[in-house]
Amino acid sequence: RMPDLMDFESTPVHRLPMVEALQQHDPQALARVRLQLAALIRQIAPQVCHVNSQDITAYFLGALGRCPSVVTVHSSATFRLGADSLMGRLLTGAAAVVGVSHAMSADARALTPAIAPRLVTLLNALPEPPAGPPPPVDPQRLLAAGRLVVEKGFDVLLDALATLRPRWPALKLVLLGDGPARAELEAQAAALGLADAVEFRGWVAPERVHAEMQQSALVVMPSVWREPFGLIALQAAQAGRPLVASATGGIPEIVQPEQTGLLVPPGDAAALAAAIERLLQDPAQADAMGAAAALHARTQFDFERFVTRYETLLATVAAGGELPVSDGALWP
Repeated sequence: RMPDLMDFESTPVHRLPMVEALQQHDPQALARVRLQLAALIRQIAPQVCHVNSQDITAYFLGALGRCPSVVTVHSSATFRLGADSLMGRLLTGAAAVVGVSHAMSADARALTPAIAPRLVTLLNALPEPPAGPPPPVDPQRLLAAGRLVVEKGFDVLLDALATLRPRWPALKLVLLGDGPARAELEAQAAALGLADAVEFRGWVAPERVHAEMQQSALVVMPSVWREPFGLIALQAAQAGRPLVASATGGIPEIVQPEQTGLLVPPGDAAALAAAIERLLQDPAQADAMGAAAALHARTQFDFERFVTRYETLLATVAAGGELPVSDGALWP
């Protein structure tokens, strides 16, 4: 149903063990979850089904029944299996497909060209962080955040830091997040002589990330995979900090090069180090980029407008109406 969006806290939440069933590699467990989902959909009789995690839901595609679906593409990593895969069929059968960036919309269209008339781009957004006086900035503190996995390119950042340290002996990196690559990254930092320069903070409560960014001279996002959107980039902008990031996936749709941050080729430690050093050497430029980034975030990534666009899209699909845009155009 379409509840009042301001009344979301009273909306019932039903949790099904989809991930656990997949991890068990047990056909019977998968069948049970599919039957549970199908029964739940019959019970609720929704006007529209929003598939917001397509890599998992694709395995339970048949349980959606006749419910018209809106599929939001958060990643194209699973597209390698082709249009005849479960993923391809999920997109083909959707009433609307939403890319969280133009990059993701382009990837979805490349996988299944037939979805073009039902494909829109709706850029991600985040609520405004709480207002308050910003903490003091450490002029030689870098910050990076995300899951500690190979795709995030934190090993490239450590290599870049190693080349900068001789000229910037007080330079330090605060790394927020945890993940399977943590031990390898800690070993790499030690091997590069950076054990005292890198602070592996581990998981940090989301409400703390804004303040951590505000205390840093700049934020670094060294991803080596095709970032679907790059929420860290938007968080850095909201914190008023310049970003040095890889030009990959949806990141260039958030960062305005030379205005709100600097973009470098993914996986290029030398280019990453040069961009970081450029901003360290010119704090005035870094501050100007941070201020421009904050303004860009407020005007282009307004969260209330984002929610309203989704509400309109879902209501349009539920009513069987025509989408006002298609072929990956930005939702109005």
